[in-house]
Amino acid sequence: MTDWLFLFFFLAAIWFPAEIVSRKFAGNESALFAGIEEEKTSLFQSALSWISLRILIVFLIIILGFFAFSGARLIALTIAKSGRVNPARFVPEWISQRDHMRLAIEQKKAVLWRLQRPPFSILPESDQQFSIYSGGKDLPSVGTYVVEIDGFYYDYYIPPRESLRYPEIGPKPYARTLARLSRFDFVIPREVPSDFAGRPLLFVGIVVPHDVVGAAEQTNRPWVRGLAIIPLDNKNRPDFARAVCAPPI
Repeated sequence: MTDWLFLFFFLAAIWFPAEIVSRKFAGNESALFAGIEEEKTSLFQSALSWISLRILIVFLIIILGFFAFSGARLIALTIAKSGRVNPARFVPEWISQRDHMRLAIEQKKAVLWRLQRPPFSILPESDQQFSIYSGGKDLPSVGTYVVEIDGFYYDYYIPPRESLRYPEIGPKPYARTLARLSRFDFVIPREVPSDFAGRPLLFVGIVVPHDVVGAAEQTNRPWVRGLAIIPLDNKNRPDFARAVCAPPI
């Protein structure tokens, strides 16, 4: 479309000045010979009109040819792609292998038990039976613990006593970070390091009603109150030394 507009304006830039010059000289010529050969057409005017007409014809042919070529090219590309699956866009390797990186229920329990003990102590040690989200198509319900490997490319840092417009989250007296993951919205009362973006992470939290995290309304995506975000090492094991955790209870 841009190429067509360029040709149109280029044609106008050539045609209109030529026509203006033609008319100007034609007017001067007729004024000089008014009363002598009033009804005769000036040779100079005829020459300019002939040149302008040729230029117009040439550029019309170019534009029509360009439209015909572009139309044929679009039709050929459409036919060529109609029976072919589009190639997959580039995605990080960990996203394509995420299904193979899922933790078993016992591994998820081990992570929660680890977070019960010092130096974390973000879960009551009296809790030994956890209702853990097992994945699948069903969404986790309120009170269910989430221990899932996921990632994000950007997050929303919410300073103390400030709110977020979209999604609408009201103010709290402490800082928070919102990460919108593939299945749920994760809010942790900490600032998350910038180098956590674009890499696999282990998200640990509990599904809560929307008002617990300060959200204005409940959506079709569960709200998860974040307990910890744990990076993975080179062998895809939780690196607890670099974990970002909620304040101890």
